[in-house]
Amino acid sequence: MIIAEGLLEYLTEEEVQTLLTRCTDAFPHGQIAFDVINSLALQAGKRELRKTPRAEYKWAVDTSAAVDQLNPRLKRIADQPLYSSSPYRRELPWQFRVMYSIFALFPNVRTTLRLLHYQF
Repeated sequence: MIIAEGLLEYLTEEEVQTLLTRCTDAFPHGQIAFDVINSLALQAGKRELRKTPRAEYKWAVDTSAAVDQLNPRLKRIADQPLYSSSPYRRELPWQFRVMYSIFALFPNVRTTLRLLHYQF
């Protein structure tokens, strides 16, 4: 199981494709999970990241189908938007549950951060 949380948005699409290829070439089978941001989050985050030297969002994913095409060995198991229903949301303080429910009403906001899970 490979977990690449908080990493891929700082790479270019070509670098992500290379990394995924190296992972699937190095192991005969396995799983990989990572988070992705969409274009809205990338643009919003650029303002904040200017405060951090050399930190820059480079890759955004607006549809999980775009990730599916990066490596033919990857088969998507799950695509979980952070702000949508999740069994773990009930563990959050009520203020966050309300806020996430409001965010989930807007498709572009609902998918600003998603967790993707693949097997190969």
